[in-house]
Amino acid sequence: MRAENDAILIGIETALADDPMLDCRIPGLERYSPTRVVLDSRLRLDPSLKLVRTAAALPTIVFTAAPGDGALERHGVLVVTVAADAQGRPDLGAVLTALAARNVTRLLVEGGATVHRAFLADGFADALEIFTAPITLGEKGHGAIAALKGDIAGKFTRTSRRKIGTDVLESYSRRA
Repeated sequence: MRAENDAILIGIETALADDPMLDCRIPGLERYSPTRVVLDSRLRLDPSLKLVRTAAALPTIVFTAAPGDGALERHGVLVVTVAADAQGRPDLGAVLTALAARNVTRLLVEGGATVHRAFLADGFADALEIFTAPITLGEKGHGAIAALKGDIAGKFTRTSRRKIGTDVLESYSRRA
């Protein structure tokens, strides 16, 4: 999925909690890694994280609603300040407009429940690919997607369901 998209987006909480690379690691697809995008209201992205340390090799954009001190830029991260929404977070419409100006036409949103809920609430999701595993990760792990079921109901139609190993992948498309 990552190789099929121009960019991949997460929120700051996912970046801080998981320290992800957000790249393609399947042999032969590495060069198709998407631009990495982080929504970070107050520029809390730490320079020690993989996203920052590898920004010179893999394009990384941070959208913020607050001015920064240039620390991320010194590591090769592009920091873009946009208008804030009512919660003080980067306005998703402004983020999507800025990404479109950078020729991003396919965006994979791989963040947590807060980011997913915001995209659903603003009507910015065209399709959903929901992976469910038979385990809960971490001591405080919970089913993030379960919390979004109300946001999905009535707006999306399940188009397929298949097992991938022990996981289940359900695909949904927006109702017309």
